Amino acid sequence: MLQHITRSLHSFWAANFTVPVPTCFPGVPTRIDNAPAWIEIWVDALGEPPRRRNSPEATHVLITIHAFSRHEQDKLQAQTLADSAAELLSQTTIPILDESQQPLGWLAIQEPQTRDLTRASSDPGHLTQHLVLSLSAIAQRSTSL
Repeated sequence: MLQHITRSLHSFWAANFTVPVPTCFPGVPTRIDNAPAWIEIWVDALGEPPRRRNSPEATHVLITIHAFSRHEQDKLQAQTLADSAAELLSQTTIPILDESQQPLGWLAIQEPQTRDLTRASSDPGHLTQHLVLSLSAIAQRSTSL
């Protein structure tokens, strides 16, 4: 189910995130050497929440989005990226599809928590802003399966 969750999240992101910055997905080479800003998306944790015997199978998912910016003039670029990501994903339900685009279930994403991990650079005048969004979600299989 993890590969279907990840693939469905990445497809939803690629189709709906309109900010023109590169997005890095785990295991996919992406050139960001000269990019002034970029985003990384990770599906970090999976777990099964407690459930009743006859309840549908559900999986707790943690989605982490890293927003980076090296803009020297626009000091709010990383915040703008984080806000755009939060607006797209917060309280959103994404269908989970298999390889043939058949529905397997859905991913219900909750509100994000945002942290600023920016730290001083050893190179004066060059600062890389780093904001992290953590989004909890529940993946649930369709009851018709």
